[in-house]
Amino acid sequence: MGFKENLLKKMEIEKLAKHVAATVVPQADAAKFDKDGARRLFEMGGFPYVDLKDRDLELYILEDDGEKKKIIVLDNGLAIYDTTIDDVALRKGPTVKEMISLRNVRKILSDDDVKVSKRVDSVNTVAKMLTDGLDLTYTEADIDKIAYDGAASLEGDDMDGVMESLMLFSEILSFQKAPKLFQSPGCEIRGNLEKGAGVEMQFGPAFIYDKSGNSLKFVASRIDNRETDELDRYTQILNGEVPADAEGVDVFRQLKQLVMERRPVLK
Repeated sequence: MGFKENLLKKMEIEKLAKHVAATVVPQADAAKFDKDGARRLFEMGGFPYVDLKDRDLELYILEDDGEKKKIIVLDNGLAIYDTTIDDVALRKGPTVKEMISLRNVRKILSDDDVKVSKRVDSVNTVAKMLTDGLDLTYTEADIDKIAYDGAASLEGDDMDGVMESLMLFSEILSFQKAPKLFQSPGCEIRGNLEKGAGVEMQFGPAFIYDKSGNSLKFVASRIDNRETDELDRYTQILNGEVPADAEGVDVFRQLKQLVMERRPVLK
């Protein structure tokens, strides 16, 4: 896959991982665990699947070093174990016969000796394994392609295509969703955000995409929330009362220029 496809894959992985993690936080209701979402995440990595139907256990092998393996259990605990499949089977789905043994009972009651992580930490571990395998190095031609696709989508009234290119640039440039002060109904607004002490913040450079009107604007400067003049100008740009620093397809040229100036390293 090329750079654009790899970056889209990274964004997909991180979005899914964030969703799954939210369903396994300690305070989450076990019934809300997104088992299908977790399964999709593991399948993205092509991890070998083990279905122990007789014990009602589903396992994925994250790393295989022979008999001993890194194994994640597909349940709301999402524990990762560094042990054998048989040992996980005993600890997580013991039979009545196995529970007669005192040695086995000790293993069943405490798995700290083999458990590597659980819940959110396990989700983050899997997500990192998946994204670490992606080549996220890029050339100017790669950035040109994203800018070209975005401009073509804007001219063709393809909102999904515009959003895809804008989200790709947001990922590369570490743009964040606009804080409430800088939001506008019906607009996707993202930019660099720096927070200071208390409520102090600076927002920008940023893009403003009006989905209903398929119009795109760019603000090149940082806007300080303490500076009334800067906020007034930003509001005027939102309302179309003054021109933005770039508009239409030229916004994609500005975003490309930012990338080439900063040359951020993606991980």
